[in-house]
Amino acid sequence: MKDFLDIIYKKYNNKDYIGTDPVIYPHKLAGNKEFIAFISSVFAYGKVSLIQRFLDLFFTEYGVDPFKKKNKKSIYYRFQKEDDIYKLYQFLHKIYKDYGSLYNYFIKQSANIEVAYDKFRNEFFDYFDHDVTNGLTFLLPDIMKSAAKRIRMFFRWMVRKDEIDFGLWAGYNKKELKFPLDIHILTYAYKHNIINNKINSRKNVEKITDFFKSIDEDDPVKYDFAITRLGMIYRCKYTKSESCESCEWKKQCFLIDNYKRSYILTMNI
Repeated sequence: MKDFLDIIYKKYNNKDYIGTDPVIYPHKLAGNKEFIAFISSVFAYGKVSLIQRFLDLFFTEYGVDPFKKKNKKSIYYRFQKEDDIYKLYQFLHKIYKDYGSLYNYFIKQSANIEVAYDKFRNEFFDYFDHDVTNGLTFLLPDIMKSAAKRIRMFFRWMVRKDEIDFGLWAGYNKKELKFPLDIHILTYAYKHNIINNKINSRKNVEKITDFFKSIDEDDPVKYDFAITRLGMIYRCKYTKSESCESCEWKKQCFLIDNYKRSYILTMNI
């Protein structure tokens, strides 16, 4: 299994494949990459076209420099109203003004990235006297109790370093990262008996992360981007299916029995 994962990682660890991924924004925009990445990740839900339309509008209206304070803009996105978006922007501006970067804030709070985020989230709610909407609690989920996919994706971008991820947060170790779960990762894990349901849960985050730690203990989320490309480009079902016929990997890919056997053997080592 690892051999095949390494092959697709080598192929898709390439900026040519980021066009439909929100990570394209911190890559293509000239500005504060950390700020651009955070905004791009937390709003990365829904159809790709809608995400891109909103992010284009956000960065046009609010800019790419969190140190330059802007007045409230008349923009909204799905569950987030104008006030929700402005509150998030205001708080981020305060963090940048007081600490210089999100990283400086996080690392001061805790050497554990999830604990640091939990403190960030709680301080955000306290700052607005807990006058926050469901739209904001959705945007900043409780990482201790949920999958928190978009936050974990942001952590991957910031901590890992390769052609896709930026590696800006040197004080955190990539081996401590946990998997961001989307439909592709959940399907992959379910088809190969890593999880027994496709629920986007903290429990499944732990199970999937443990599985990939058995493959690469030092970099468990390494294959996230590559695996999701198979689903996005080839509509991969992560098992033998009609999609295999048009897939460039059909001669190298493992069938489900190979995956099951590899997983059992790996986990028993």
